[in-house]
Amino acid sequence: MKKLISTLFLFLSLLACGSKTDNQAITTAIKSDIDSMSPYKMHATGTKQIMYNVYEGLLMPDVKGKLKLAIAKDMKISDDMKTYTFEIRDDVYFHNGDKLKLSDVIFSLNKIKELGIEKSFSNIDDISEKDGKLVIKLNKIDASFIYSLIKPIVDEKTYDNIEKTANGTGPYYISEYLRENKLVFTRNDKYYGKKANIKTINMDILTDEDTSILNLLSGKYNFLFEVSTKRVEDLKDKKIVTHPENMLFIMGINNKRFDKDLRAKLVSALDNKDIISKATANYATELKTKKINIEKNALEGKEFNLKIPSNYKIYIISAQVIKEELENYGAKVNIIPQEFATWLKEVYKDRDYDLTIIGLSGKLDKEDTYKRFVSTYAKNFLNFSNKEYDEIIEKASYTVDTEKRDNLYEKAYDVLIDNFAAGFIMDPALTTVMDKNIQGFSEYTIPYVNYSTLKFGE
Repeated sequence: MKKLISTLFLFLSLLACGSKTDNQAITTAIKSDIDSMSPYKMHATGTKQIMYNVYEGLLMPDVKGKLKLAIAKDMKISDDMKTYTFEIRDDVYFHNGDKLKLSDVIFSLNKIKELGIEKSFSNIDDISEKDGKLVIKLNKIDASFIYSLIKPIVDEKTYDNIEKTANGTGPYYISEYLRENKLVFTRNDKYYGKKANIKTINMDILTDEDTSILNLLSGKYNFLFEVSTKRVEDLKDKKIVTHPENMLFIMGINNKRFDKDLRAKLVSALDNKDIISKATANYATELKTKKINIEKNALEGKEFNLKIPSNYKIYIISAQVIKEELENYGAKVNIIPQEFATWLKEVYKDRDYDLTIIGLSGKLDKEDTYKRFVSTYAKNFLNFSNKEYDEIIEKASYTVDTEKRDNLYEKAYDVLIDNFAAGFIMDPALTTVMDKNIQGFSEYTIPYVNYSTLKFGE
């Protein structure tokens, strides 16, 4: 069988070498459907990383993990760091042709606050217009607030229909969408900034990575992101870009179901290096963790359901390795693969699980990652609760000095591993594969596939 598969890959590689890209469109696949058309209902990393092309905030991320002006033309922060004043560009248009107005920005920011989807917005005292400029006043200093301003700005006039028809200001608009089947972006020729080089981005919604890779090798696709690093050798005739994902890849433990003693045994039964080797072919950085010495029968008589998203091979392989490792200590582990939408509801929203595997994606600001473990945070699906941890994160929120703030987050991480909040495993490398004539790919510190910078070369 292995010989047959190798022969098939060789045939497809030769076929791809003989095919020519028309240099008119990027043709690719995404591993799961977008979870919403509304930017205020997008939870999945896989959705956000492509929809940055469609929706924009006052500010947007750059390749160095910093912020740059987007819809905002200029920004000033008061000396007490509680008042933010923005001049809004006058050449921004929504995809339906409506010109962006300051009132749309104020509406959007108030809507984000009203919906409670951005924790830092609860600290806003007032959002208003003064002398034609946007003024945001905070109740207290929040060092991370500025990073929340990448949240999308929407057209007030079309908001009620936004779950059916996306209407952003980004370099691409959605020209076609067939649920669970296909998503097409088309260049926004009225974009205020640098226009996208490539007119069309065709994305099949395809959960099976093997099929996507075969399509890449055959020439049907010319671009593929989030490729399993275990497949790199099969794709060596393509352009391959690999970089750290800035992710906390963890075995999530439902802290409400299992006490610290049992969590310690679960974490200590894991062999991170073994998981990294088998799931990523060692294309990952091991995360700092803590272990205790446990007996060979430490988990005897314990049974765990391990719910995992089935749309990424790294989850499936890691689950198989973790099952074997836990069962070496006497446990029984039932792997339950789920469609991502199901996992999102049962695990992320309803917290109905024993164990899970998930990657907590990198954020521009560390608070966005670490607040997931705060006891009062609505999206703390691990149900971790620790007073010392909460106090450290609260202190970090108003600590302006970057070095002191980083030290606080290091201290917070130590609290997590000391209390065995989860099995912290690795930061996997992110691999993107494309035809050799595609140029302009940008590596971001957060999940973001910026199609607008791609172009065809020789």
